[in-house]
Amino acid sequence: MPLCFFCKGIVDPDERSTYRSVKGWEGKRKRGGANAITLREETGEYAHAACISLQRSDRRQHVIPGQMRFE
Repeated sequence: MPLCFFCKGIVDPDERSTYRSVKGWEGKRKRGGANAITLREETGEYAHAACISLQRSDRRQHVIPGQMRFE
């Protein structure tokens, strides 16, 4: 089993809540919403949903005042 990118705990890649890292090319959408990623490639890295949530929360805390974040 692979290890979580963040906590190094065991991750089940087939678990519905498991996140996987991908790389690709991002295109901006004209009407907003999530940007499209094409030519996706899996990197072989996985993470627990809780670890992703923790990372997102931690990154929000480090936003410079007045800087806008879009997630």
